[in-house]
Amino acid sequence: MADCVADLRAEHRGVLQMLDILDAMQERFDENEPVPPEDLQAALDFLRTFVDQCHHEKEEGLLFPAMTSAAMTGTADLVTELEQEHVMGREYVGRIAEEIDSYSRGDQALGYQIARDLHGYAELLRRHIALEEDVLYPQALEQLPEYTQERLVEGYDRVEREVVGEGRHEAFHEMLARMRDKYLQPA
Repeated sequence: MADCVADLRAEHRGVLQMLDILDAMQERFDENEPVPPEDLQAALDFLRTFVDQCHHEKEEGLLFPAMTSAAMTGTADLVTELEQEHVMGREYVGRIAEEIDSYSRGDQALGYQIARDLHGYAELLRRHIALEEDVLYPQALEQLPEYTQERLVEGYDRVEREVVGEGRHEAFHEMLARMRDKYLQPA
């Protein structure tokens, strides 16, 4: 039996790791410690590509429409809310990108604003992920027919190949491991 949310849940684990790294970057900014611009750019690339072009594309382009067209109970309002949160996340990432660009050119005073926006983005995504994990995904598994779930899994693979590109997913996980080693204390 196909599990149409297994891929998305695995991606959430990667996103949550990045949010922990963003928290650590925020703490450095709060303590007036510099964060290397190349680390900020790598995190930004992850947010734009892994989170938005890959993960959110799978949801907005495939899962949400499948759930909506199946007229699943209680799904329409939830999907609308989640889509609005995706838009809010993109707005945060747009601001963060502009701030990182200026910070990279030497405007160190932007560290405080970057920290605030990193914090806001991380809070938004943690709540968002919890809603998907606790409500949306169980509904999808319970109510979507098997053939629809199989089509979704096939569509996710297509997004990986055609939108994100071969090997990019793995490269992001390698980057996460490097950043985790650099920014997060061992457990």
